[in-house]
Amino acid sequence: AAEEDTASSGKTDVLMDVNLSLDFTEQYDSNVFRDADDDRKVDDWISILSPHAQLGLGYGIFRATLDLDYTQGWYQESEDDNYQDHWLGSDLRWRFNHRNELAFRSRFDAAHEDRGTELTEGGARVVPEPVEFDAQRHELWYQLGTRQSVGRLVLTGTYYEKQYSNFREFTRFRDYEENRVMSAFFWNVAGRTGVQFEVTARDINYLTDPTPVSGQPDTLDALATEFLTGVNWNVTGKSNASVLLGYRQRNFDDNDREDFSGPSWRIDTRWSPKEHMAFTLLTAREDRETNGLGSFIDVKTTRAGWEMDWNSRFSSVLTLLVDKEDYEGTEDGRVDTNRVARFDFEYHMRYWLDFGVSLVNERNNSDIDRFNYERNLFLLFMKISNE
Repeated sequence: AAEEDTASSGKTDVLMDVNLSLDFTEQYDSNVFRDADDDRKVDDWISILSPHAQLGLGYGIFRATLDLDYTQGWYQESEDDNYQDHWLGSDLRWRFNHRNELAFRSRFDAAHEDRGTELTEGGARVVPEPVEFDAQRHELWYQLGTRQSVGRLVLTGTYYEKQYSNFREFTRFRDYEENRVMSAFFWNVAGRTGVQFEVTARDINYLTDPTPVSGQPDTLDALATEFLTGVNWNVTGKSNASVLLGYRQRNFDDNDREDFSGPSWRIDTRWSPKEHMAFTLLTAREDRETNGLGSFIDVKTTRAGWEMDWNSRFSSVLTLLVDKEDYEGTEDGRVDTNRVARFDFEYHMRYWLDFGVSLVNERNNSDIDRFNYERNLFLLFMKISNE
C-alpha cells in the first residue's frame, strides 16, 4: 500500500534496503555419484557455505533489486568434486499507475552440475570433476490491470542461454538458447473465482549441431507451443487453487525426429485448515531438454507437502515428490520414475539466527539399469540474516 501511494503521488523519496545472509550446511550423502552398483557407491560429507547480499532501491515509480549469491562446496574425501557457484540477479520495475506495470529481470549464472547428474547421469566417472556452465536469462514483463481488476493481461518475453565451459568435446553439443513469449489473460468472473487463458511459444536453438547423417536424427532445434486454460479459486483467503488444462506441441527442424503433441496441465492447490498449518498439492506435465538420450523429456510431476508451525520458534515441512520422465525419441525407450521424500525441521532461535535439520531419501527407477540408484541425505544447516 505504501508503494502505491508513493507511485501515485509522484513523490521522489529515495528508499534503500540492504539484506545480508550467510548459510552454512553440513551434508552427508550416501551415494555421491548416484551409482546403480552397490559395490561402487561412494559416500561423503560435504560442507557448503553460501553468502547472499540483496540491495533494494526505490525512487518514485521505480524499484530495483540486485541479488548477489556465492556458493562453495567442499567434499571431505572427493576433493575433485569441490565447486564454486556464482549468480547475479536484477529486477527493475516501473509502476506507472495502479494498472500499468513494467519489469525487466536478468540473471547470470556461473555454476556446475554434480557428477552423476544431467550430462553425466549414469556415468559420473567419465569426467574427473564436475561439468561447469555459464547461463544467462533476461525477461521483459508487462502487466495491464491488477489482481483486483475484472480483467488482467500479462505479457512476457524471455531469452535464455546455457553454454558449458569444460569437457567441450561432448558438452558443446548441449549448448543452447531459447526465445520464449507468453501471454496470459485473467478474468474475474465471480467473487473469488477467475478464469485464466495462457499461450506460450518457445524457439529452441542448439548452438552446435552434430554432423548431419542422412536418415539419422541430428539437430535438436525445435518450436514448442502450449495452450492452457482453467480456473483459479481463492476460497477463504487462506486456501486457493489453480487448475489449468491444455495442449502442447514440439515440432523439430530435423525431419528425422518425430514431432510430438499431447495434453498438458498444471494444478496447484494450497489448503490451510488452521492458521499454523497448510497442505499443498502440485501436479503438472511439461517437457524438458534432454540430457543426452532421445529428443526431449516428457515429464509428469506430482508434489505433496505438509507445512506446520508448531509454535513461534519451531516449524517443519514434509515433502513427497514423484517425477515420471519419458525420454521421447530413444531407440529402445527409457522411462524413469524418480521419488523423493524430504523432511525439514527448523528452529528460529533469534530473528537473525535459524538452525535446522533435513532428511532426504531419493530413489530413481529406470528401465535402463545404469540409471537406477538410491541415496540418503542428512543435512544440518544454520542461517544468519539481518532480515
